[in-house]
Amino acid sequence: MQCHDHQNRTDTQEILLLNLGRLKAAGLKLTRQREALLRAAMAFRTPFTTDQLREACDAGMDLVTTYRTLAKFVEAGLLVTCGFGRVGDRTVRYELAPVDHSHHHHHIICTFCQRVDPVRACVLEGQDKDLRRLGYRDVTHKLEFFGVCPGCAKRETRRGKA
Repeated sequence: MQCHDHQNRTDTQEILLLNLGRLKAAGLKLTRQREALLRAAMAFRTPFTTDQLREACDAGMDLVTTYRTLAKFVEAGLLVTCGFGRVGDRTVRYELAPVDHSHHHHHIICTFCQRVDPVRACVLEGQDKDLRRLGYRDVTHKLEFFGVCPGCAKRETRRGKA
């Protein structure tokens, strides 16, 4: 279920090994629970919540340990956070960070059902370069789009609300 579809399933073992190396490089020991969480995170194709990850991962881990492990994974660059959702929804979602660090993408989120799809094109890349020319370093950006997904639009049309 991983969001970065440029990494297909045939690469799963290679990606796991790369991520285990990143874990080790960050000074984190490989425990049974960390490996189980990492494998579960790699299975998602869209950003996931802590609850969704715990449900997908049968590691017998308590909630506090799960949150601590996710924080360590973010710190180590294995996961990135996605803080989007309905207005007022402060649910943090995660997704596997690309192993090559060269790929980034944005998201479109359905305002009805919270479906999340990646948006491949990035119109802001030139802006990043302009900002670096101004002397800024480590420039990054996030851009999220919100709308009604095709499924929700179809349901609304059937109800006569289009």
